[in-house]
Amino acid sequence: MTGQTATPGGAPAPTIGIGQRDRRWAATRRFCGAPGLGALVVAGVRGRESFETYLSNESLQGVVVFPQLGEPVYLSWSAFWIIGRSDPDNDCAYWIEDIRAGLLGPLVVKALRELGLERSRIGVVGVASRNPMELEGCVPCTVWQHVISELAGCEFVEVSAPYSLLMMEKDEQELALARHCAAVGEQACRAMLEVTRSGCLESDIYAEVLSTIYRAGLTVTAPALIVKSGRDRLSWGPPEWGVAAVPPRRIAEHDLVSAELMPSYGGIETQQEMTVAVGGPGPPGPPAGRGGPGPPPRRGWRCCAPG
Repeated sequence: MTGQTATPGGAPAPTIGIGQRDRRWAATRRFCGAPGLGALVVAGVRGRESFETYLSNESLQGVVVFPQLGEPVYLSWSAFWIIGRSDPDNDCAYWIEDIRAGLLGPLVVKALRELGLERSRIGVVGVASRNPMELEGCVPCTVWQHVISELAGCEFVEVSAPYSLLMMEKDEQELALARHCAAVGEQACRAMLEVTRSGCLESDIYAEVLSTIYRAGLTVTAPALIVKSGRDRLSWGPPEWGVAAVPPRRIAEHDLVSAELMPSYGGIETQQEMTVAVGGPGPPGPPAGRGGPGPPPRRGWRCCAPG
């Protein structure tokens, strides 16, 4: 693979290959065998957890149909991602050879019929999952209605929770990915500490943290990054600016600036929480507000990292 990234210590970033694929696929087949599942339908689609990545080592907002016997099928709504496999300078080693694009509902039905599973017990992941930000599952209603109406002879069993527990069992290769991801997250926390001061904008902090993560060759999972500032603050979540047409808040002396980071590497996410007290504790005063010239920068701040 070209463009090798490095750990914060300078060593090459850890990678995984076909051996890891074989371990995960074997574990998934054992998972199917005990309750007599003929296959798993594992949905990533636009869900935060991106379950499909565990089996495919890709994230194409799609579905993996994984039979207990035979080869898996990868389904995506976008042909552009599939065409990318044929780019002349693409040297990736893909885990799943059979990849198809189109409407996900009909594709799932076709794949299960081709596998001879139209009257089988099928496990499903993502339809009724209870993950953060996906309390009602992540599979679109029209997709699932099409599947169950066309495959009335199948018994579909929701297995999101037990399969999530299987995915949490990490070997040493995966733990190396997690440690690398966490180390980059700590690096991003240090970047936040350096940029946070009286007079800067929340967007300055946001840009510095995310650029540190992206430069290291990592990505982020939704909601990417939470930055909240002020002296008395109850809310938690993505910033209002950018979505609403309002300027980012300007940091004031004695503010607390808190962040939650969600870097991801190799399909494994770590989280860091960071709080910076700007200028140390002080008497209450008027907030700095949004935009505007603001006070001159001062570097009399300290870091308080909870937990």
